[in-house]
Amino acid sequence: MHPPDSAPPPAELDARLRRLYRIYEHLRDTDLTAESRTARLLQRPEPDRLRARLADEIAELAGAADGSHRHRGLPDDAILEGSQVCYWTFLLAVAARLDYAALDPAACLSPSVPTLPGQAAARGQILARGIRSASGPVAPADLRATLRQVGRTCQALSIDPGALVDYDLAQMRARPYLAAFFGDAQGSGA
Repeated sequence: MHPPDSAPPPAELDARLRRLYRIYEHLRDTDLTAESRTARLLQRPEPDRLRARLADEIAELAGAADGSHRHRGLPDDAILEGSQVCYWTFLLAVAARLDYAALDPAACLSPSVPTLPGQAAARGQILARGIRSASGPVAPADLRATLRQVGRTCQALSIDPGALVDYDLAQMRARPYLAAFFGDAQGSGA
C-alpha cells in the first residue's frame, strides 16, 4: 500500500530489493552458519542486540546527513550508512519472519515529501533514540519508519536509494555461498 501522495516505487528498485530480501531469507533458512555471520545472526537472533545495532546505524546515517559522521565523504558515507540501516532493518524483519510485502521496502525508500539534510538528520536522531529506548523485537511499523527515514535521507542528499541496494548486492555477490543468486552474467538469478 502506498500513501496517496506518492507514486508507486520503480519496478527495478523493487526487483533488486526482492532479490536482496530473498538472500536474507535464504541465509535464515539454510545452514550457512559456518560461512556467514549474517546467517548466524538470523538463525540465532538476539532482538535486543539487533535493535541496538539498528539504532547505532540510524544515528550514523543521521551523522552522515549533517556532516558529523564521516568516513570518506558524501555520497559514499550516506550510501555506506544507509546500506547498514537497511541491513539491520532487513535482519530484524527476516528474523521475525515478516514477509516482503508487509515490509514494502521499495515504497518506504521512495519518499514523496521533500526533506532538507538537517531535517533528515534531526529526524534520524529522534528515530534512533526511539529504537534504542525500547527492547525486544522491533515492530513492523517501526521497521517501515526506519526505511522511510533512509529514503528521506537519500532524497535530502540527492542519492538514489537504489545505490544502497546495489552496494549490498555487490557485497552479497562476493560471497561464494550465494553464487546461485547471481548465476547469470547480469546477476538476475534467483
